[in-house]
Amino acid sequence: MWRLSLFGGVVLSREAGATPSLQRRPLALLTILAVHGERGIGRERLLLYLWPDSTARLARATLSQTLYILRRELGRDALAGGANLALDARRIACDLWDYETALAAGDLERAVTLHCGPLFGSFALSHAPEFERWLSEARARDTDRLRATLETLATRAAAAGDHATAAAWWRRLALDEPYSSRIALRGARALDAAGDRAGAAAWLETHTARVRGDLGLSPDPEVHAALDVLRRPAARVTVAAPPSADPAVVPVDRAPDATASRVPSPRRDRPAARRAAGLAGALTVGLVLGLGVYDATRAVWPRGQDGDGVVRAQGRRLIVFPFATLGPSENRWIADALVALLAAGLDGAGDLRASVAARPAPAAGAGTDGLPESAWVAAGRLGADLFVSGEAIESGGRVRVRGSLYQTASPHEPLASATAEGPADDLFAIADRLAIDLAVAVTPRQVYSASLLTRSVPALKAYLEAESSLDADEYAKALDALERAVGEDPAFALAHYRMSVAADLAGRPGLAQAAAARAAQESGRLPERERLLLSAHSAWQDGQTAAAERLYRQVAAQYAGDAEAAFGLGEVLFHGNPLRGRSFAEARAPFEQVVGLEPDNLEAMIHLARIAYFDGRTSAADSLERRARLIARDGHAIESRAFRSFVLGDHAGIAPVTRRLRQSPTGIGAPTALRVAVRLDDPEEVRALADALARDAAAETRAFAHRLLGDVALARGRAIDADLAWRTSGALESVPALERRCLHAAQPEFSFAPDLVASIRQEVLTWPVPDETGDVPVDEMAHAGSHAAIRLHCLGLLDLRLMQRTEAERHADDLDRAASAAGPGTLATTLAFSLRAHLARARGRDAEALALLEGAGWEHAGRGYIGEVMDRWLRADLLERLGRDEEALGWFASMAQRASYELPYLAPAQLRQAWILERRGETELANLHYTRFFDLWQDCDPPLAVLREAARSGMADARR
Repeated sequence: MWRLSLFGGVVLSREAGATPSLQRRPLALLTILAVHGERGIGRERLLLYLWPDSTARLARATLSQTLYILRRELGRDALAGGANLALDARRIACDLWDYETALAAGDLERAVTLHCGPLFGSFALSHAPEFERWLSEARARDTDRLRATLETLATRAAAAGDHATAAAWWRRLALDEPYSSRIALRGARALDAAGDRAGAAAWLETHTARVRGDLGLSPDPEVHAALDVLRRPAARVTVAAPPSADPAVVPVDRAPDATASRVPSPRRDRPAARRAAGLAGALTVGLVLGLGVYDATRAVWPRGQDGDGVVRAQGRRLIVFPFATLGPSENRWIADALVALLAAGLDGAGDLRASVAARPAPAAGAGTDGLPESAWVAAGRLGADLFVSGEAIESGGRVRVRGSLYQTASPHEPLASATAEGPADDLFAIADRLAIDLAVAVTPRQVYSASLLTRSVPALKAYLEAESSLDADEYAKALDALERAVGEDPAFALAHYRMSVAADLAGRPGLAQAAAARAAQESGRLPERERLLLSAHSAWQDGQTAAAERLYRQVAAQYAGDAEAAFGLGEVLFHGNPLRGRSFAEARAPFEQVVGLEPDNLEAMIHLARIAYFDGRTSAADSLERRARLIARDGHAIESRAFRSFVLGDHAGIAPVTRRLRQSPTGIGAPTALRVAVRLDDPEEVRALADALARDAAAETRAFAHRLLGDVALARGRAIDADLAWRTSGALESVPALERRCLHAAQPEFSFAPDLVASIRQEVLTWPVPDETGDVPVDEMAHAGSHAAIRLHCLGLLDLRLMQRTEAERHADDLDRAASAAGPGTLATTLAFSLRAHLARARGRDAEALALLEGAGWEHAGRGYIGEVMDRWLRADLLERLGRDEEALGWFASMAQRASYELPYLAPAQLRQAWILERRGETELANLHYTRFFDLWQDCDPPLAVLREAARSGMADARR
């Protein structure tokens, strides 16, 4: 029997003592299979994990060889085949399986004993980023499970009165989380309960020194308070229960007047006290009563109420009970004011709806923090989901407040506790700090990230409002809210970052880049995760696709299970890969991770459906479509997301159409838009959508529809029909249609008649360049300021098509000067490189042309201008001419993956792939591409019929 050990390292051994000599990848394969257990894992996922840089054919062959080696070493029955690969537990034992069995049986002590080291130890694999990410996520899950097990053991021991054993379990847990004040406090509390008061104090002193020395931070104030209690001579003292403390342990014993005796009475003539007293009337009357005060029997929420007298509000309802006042009774107003301000701060944070209540009447029992048991009864009767209790103390002109947040359904254990302090005349800031710290426990993760970067409650609320609008695809509302957020706090880096994301989705690239730049200026205040995400987003905005991919992968590796990083990586691979000759299907793994973490993420689901359809997995695509329609209750939301996925990176071009459909929907339904988004490379699906859009009342929508109809016609090899559709579009919006006409007419593959090319050239020559200083139509925002350069580029391409190289050279010189004036990184510079590449290709200087294309910077410019697809085609053509067939295949295959305007290149790309594959002897694959090409161009224009017949001949040869 073989044994695979995963705790502390990855070791395969035989119980008889023999150890096989396996390389790291076979060991990695066994590791993956062991973690997936009896359910196993599919071969395609293994290829992604272990051989990401190999071609699909080579990766499959390598997997087969690896499985052969493992079966030879371990026995043929050790690995079970079928749809998924799995290890046979009758032939191989594994310590991870033993551990999981013990956990399932509730034998937690044995499970902890079996866990003899970090999962996988230091095992790693070079050049396998997806495997490294998987290792990191598995380690993180295992660590969380071990921590939960240890905490359960400690809690059980304390409940049984065995505090010494509880302390031992807390100490074991502290080895894994040495900086956790919560664990330190609970461990010290257990030692104190076990009678080792000196040991409890020593534990907290060690924790304090470690936090100061290793992190350079001040320890939690609660640790200081606990140390004070432990050091105080008393006959009977226990450490106060921290948040989430064990309810079975008795709270701190305290003399009724002990706290009051330690608080100096404030001097009535202190300036701070006088200023604070001046606020009392306004705060207690204008805020406390104005926000809605509860009396002892009735809730007065600022919203409607049900017939039973209990108010119901949308979202989770939270009440704030008046805080205890530690000190002179004349300072009662401070606690009342803080309660009112705290309720105002919590109200509207995420889905919280907060107000103030009267303090419940004393009851026989007292709960945590001395709060009467009746608090839970009162909170429940008033219809609250959550409530807050606390205490305030004023001394020396300063106020210190501590609040605890409770769940009404789970008494005794606070969800969170927080402390804030400041000058007595700055109660607003104190309450704001307390509100943010408490909101973190019960609001989305964005609150935690945002709360680290702003202490402005209005800014935080506006930020959360924007996040909700983004989730609903309401980008204009999100931008309005984010503008309010940065208006309240201009240094709110996270709000600037999210504004960039929202602007990008709304088709406002200028604002997206400006907001990203401002976020970068403030990035010094960002936590590491947010700083890395911002850097990745900024790189993506700047067209640095490789850098963006690397940074998103880094975040995904460091923060296992991070949906935002996985989604960002998926976006980069999906939209950016075609611009560098790679398949967008590489985005499948990160988008699958997103859907696993966020099952309702429509964007990721639509992208996955598109990838599934492209890969030929039509049943999976249909299933994902159905799931998307079920999840999206708002048809317009899914329609909008589908349209953005359909046009992909060309957000500016689709923005007005999407907005129009959302504001005044036509007969286009969400399923129609979704189906086209998924089946982008099916011209008939696109044509059906375009026909429906052409009936819309808005000119911008009809113009877009006719551009689509032109794309579909040319995808069928019908240039005359395409030009007619584009001219119809041009009567509604001239510039986008004319750009399409000239770019496609300049391509020899489409066989536009010379007189039509000359006619289009004349239109471009007399095209009045738009006034770049005035208002620019939304559809032209993506390249506003570059129309003069676009015109020169179009003229040069058309001159080359008409064999007028001298004229083309003159336009290239003019474009060079325009690029020099515009500067590097602009669309003008990209177009100058592009035209020079086309000139070099016309002169037969293929290597020079390829070098010029590589320096053109289309990864940046291609997100806003459709001319990028022409140069992707040129690059593929040059690579094939230079004998670099493998690279050429990647570029040809990327056609029609990215956007609707690529459809005309779909059929020619199929033909070129067929030619390359036939030369390589891969006739079966070549036949598939020949067949696809023939289906697309079977009714093409007569000048293109020779290519159609060549495809027919190739299909016949492949069948022989």
